[in-house]
Amino acid sequence: MLGMITVQILKGLEYLHKVKKVTHRDIKPSNILADRNGAIKIADFGVSGGTAHTVESLKTWVGTLIYMCPNRINGESYFSDTDIWSLGIMLLEACTGKIPFRSQSRPKLEFLELRQRICEDPSPSLPPNECYSDEFRDFIKICLTKEGGKRPAASQLLYHPYILKYNKIDKVFLSKWIKTIPKIKGL
Repeated sequence: MLGMITVQILKGLEYLHKVKKVTHRDIKPSNILADRNGAIKIADFGVSGGTAHTVESLKTWVGTLIYMCPNRINGESYFSDTDIWSLGIMLLEACTGKIPFRSQSRPKLEFLELRQRICEDPSPSLPPNECYSDEFRDFIKICLTKEGGKRPAASQLLYHPYILKYNKIDKVFLSKWIKTIPKIKGL
């Protein structure tokens, strides 16, 4: 399921970055929506930023801190690959059930400690004792490349071996799975 969802997120990011020249800047689980037909949508463009060219950098400091890439949380210039870092953090969260950088003893981090963990600690990764494929581990590792401008574009990641496994999206299968998720009362 996560592979099929990731393919659609990457296709959305490719469209935003290449066609619309927009960097979302707030990719996180609450901004990814799924409809009952198996379509995955990127939502909440309140802090997105536009550029005239795909090689143009951004500098404004907006978005959710825990999903910010190192160069961004440091206040440095960044490119649309900041969305790729956020995707990697989001996928780790989906797999482990917790946001990286936090611990059980420190569930809420102050800004300076969070900045230190994002910028100075090694990039987070999947737990070694879990049963994740080598392709998925590599995909996460590539998304969480620390150096800004070195992360691949969404269009490049669409050719990663992990993504190629799920590129033929079976929206019927995904739709059936989504329909098994209980509706939230009031929505």
